[in-house]
Amino acid sequence: MIFLGATLPGNSQLASGWESSGDDILPPRPVSGVLDDSRILNRDPESYRSLVEGIRSLREKYGFELYVVVRPVLIGSTVSDLAAKLQKAWLPDGNGLVVVYETDRRNLGFGRGLETPIEGGSRHPGEVPAYKTLGLISEVMDTLDPQAEPDVYMKNLVTKLLQKYREYFLQRDAPGPADRNLKVALVIAGVACVLGLGALGLGALARRADASDARKSYVFPPVEIPERLGAPYGGGKISSRRFSRVSDRS
Repeated sequence: MIFLGATLPGNSQLASGWESSGDDILPPRPVSGVLDDSRILNRDPESYRSLVEGIRSLREKYGFELYVVVRPVLIGSTVSDLAAKLQKAWLPDGNGLVVVYETDRRNLGFGRGLETPIEGGSRHPGEVPAYKTLGLISEVMDTLDPQAEPDVYMKNLVTKLLQKYREYFLQRDAPGPADRNLKVALVIAGVACVLGLGALGLGALARRADASDARKSYVFPPVEIPERLGAPYGGGKISSRRFSRVSDRS
């Protein structure tokens, strides 16, 4: 059975070792990311080291913290309640996921509340929107064999969760189409500026050449012109007329 826990307070008694008179005493966050009282995950030391390394890498690279809690049996509580309490105590900023597994009854719970802000409004860089978390969990659960032994089942679950979250963060941090379009636009604008400056430079050179040509003096050599019809520089008949103003007669 699978339960998605919500971050709600509770006063139920937990299993032996996590009990007090009246109030719950929760364990501190495990440094390795794994709290396995059943000791089913470390039966294969190499596989266990791989899971711990994957959890550490996800935390250091993206700020996302995955915690896996395995209990033989829960007394006076459920996997969803325990997952919710651990989620609230260990991950108050919402930048992670708590997985609780009860080996005796093979119950599985996730401590992700549905109040997570939408994508882009997160309070923490490692926070994943609730709808993304539900989608990732659903994809992983569809690939698991519910009849598998608890150790195999949990190893496959944690491995696939780590893979899905890595893929999510890689896709989230990859440059989107808008970023690529902006870069292309900036490149085009830069090329246009260079071409414009080149055109201004060529225009200035052309104007300088025109001004230099305007300052040049041209000297024409003397040319002898022969007489035409006895006139040194031309010929023809010239006549003139004079018009005088007629005085008024009295």
